[in-house]
Amino acid sequence: MKISQVEGWAVTMQLAEPYTIAYERVESATNIFLRVECSSGVIGYGCAAPDEHVTGETPASVLTALEDIVAPSLKGSDPLRPVMLLERLKPLLRSQPSVLAAIDMALFDILGKVCNLPLWRLLGGFRDRISTSITIGILTEKETVERAREHVARGFKCLKLKGGIDVESDISRVLRVRETVGQDIELRFDANQGFSVEDSLKFVEKTRKARLELFEQPTPKGQPEMLRQVSTTVAIPVMADESLTSLRDAFRIARRGL
Repeated sequence: MKISQVEGWAVTMQLAEPYTIAYERVESATNIFLRVECSSGVIGYGCAAPDEHVTGETPASVLTALEDIVAPSLKGSDPLRPVMLLERLKPLLRSQPSVLAAIDMALFDILGKVCNLPLWRLLGGFRDRISTSITIGILTEKETVERAREHVARGFKCLKLKGGIDVESDISRVLRVRETVGQDIELRFDANQGFSVEDSLKFVEKTRKARLELFEQPTPKGQPEMLRQVSTTVAIPVMADESLTSLRDAFRIARRGL
């Protein structure tokens, strides 16, 4: 069995409810879907989610990479050797992590279908459920509280609030949401790179009684020392997001205590 065809296409999806984060207002998302067909007729699907602010990619750059790099590299190859194929492509797609993710998905989709096993079982999974959060974009305090109340009523146990534009407003919104939802709901906060070190420390101190579970990407991704100053000073976990797009990033963040 060999890979015989590689095809990618863009799909733009409108959000049911647009939301605002520190550096943009999101009303739609354009993802690139990948189809990898094998000579045996088995087809694997993957999806790339390019984000110029996070991955440095655009839908157009992903489609170009699939046509010019991925298709020629994968055609004629054994699809049941996904790690080898990914290692072959990594040097050619160093700055395109969502393209690699789509290929990863498609190849493992093929592997699962050939083995006639769901992928979670093939990879050794054992859980039948995981908890997740639901995100509330940057809204007025009143709207934020209303949205939090609605989500909790629907059964969500963990809320993530977006912020990073105005630290005073963010502090107030977090405290009001905690008052509204009670102590049994987990709260997380994502500044999306919008805070300085001073803002970050002030935010954590002023929201202490809200018992935030984590503080996500408070400072700009291009200023790793700022992230280190925050994470080594505050008492709650600081999470990297935009700063972490590769395995190299993971080692750098861990090694330097970022």
